[in-house]
Amino acid sequence: MSRVIRFRYWDPVVKHMFLSTEFSWPTQDQVLARFFDKASLYAEGSVMQWSGLTLPNGQDIYEGDILNTKVARWEVVFEQGIFLARVVWSGVFGTDYVVPLREIVDNAIPLGNRYEHPHLLVDNIPQALKDSSP
Repeated sequence: MSRVIRFRYWDPVVKHMFLSTEFSWPTQDQVLARFFDKASLYAEGSVMQWSGLTLPNGQDIYEGDILNTKVARWEVVFEQGIFLARVVWSGVFGTDYVVPLREIVDNAIPLGNRYEHPHLLVDNIPQALKDSSP
């Protein structure tokens, strides 16, 4: 059984998110090798892995993504071998609250990611939760 592995890379110099799917090679191993060759050129950037999960709107979920649900704003993190959703802001949970990412996917709305939209981690959180709840 093989699982598709995808990554994305934030280049802080050109302020662009590169996806491993942007490289076309005959095998997945060659795609990933080319992707990491590119990513290794920039020591300041960040590599994020695809969680293997997709939102109801069809969008893939990667580390660093910011999601909203009715009760909280979440950041996707990968810790101790599992993808988790960590609370960024909530009127219900504290910011130390984490759940397995699978638990919120069906009710989540994508807002962006921590690199292209860092303001999502701090700006207008209570109003934004109200405006984008499913």
